[in-house]
Amino acid sequence: MFKILPSEKFTIKTYLRPDRVADKLLNYVEPYQLIRFSFPFAPPPDKPYEGSVENGFFRMQRISRYKKRNNLPTIEGQISPEERGSVIDVIIKPNKFLNFFMLVFPLFYTSMALVVGFSLWQSNDNGARNISMFLLFSPLWTLLGCFVVFQSFKSDVKKDKNFLLEIFE
Repeated sequence: MFKILPSEKFTIKTYLRPDRVADKLLNYVEPYQLIRFSFPFAPPPDKPYEGSVENGFFRMQRISRYKKRNNLPTIEGQISPEERGSVIDVIIKPNKFLNFFMLVFPLFYTSMALVVGFSLWQSNDNGARNISMFLLFSPLWTLLGCFVVFQSFKSDVKKDKNFLLEIFE
């Protein structure tokens, strides 16, 4: 089944108590900053993630020096006690900006390109007909762009999932 908006759900079982799980996460998560200046050649941040860990819940996002914050996935989780440790239920999903972009932009752009392309196709001007062919095929470029964004998202999800599995297993 094809999902419009990708997400990754998984569960981690660990021998650590819930308070130790939260402490371990806090070793890698610094508080969220509204404005963060990150440059490719700047020194790396003290911790690789930003967000919050409190009351058995966490929400965090990787700090990147080469990507914009709105392109990185958001990691949300719930820490539950178990008889011999804890269970961590995790969902990694696109943040709100990427959700909006992936839902609205392709629909809006494709519909506008088709409307303008068909209207130019009906004109008698050969130059307009050439432009209309470009506009009628431009939704294919939009699909290609969406595919690239999805692949980048999947790569980021894999990095975040491997990170969490590494620190808790």
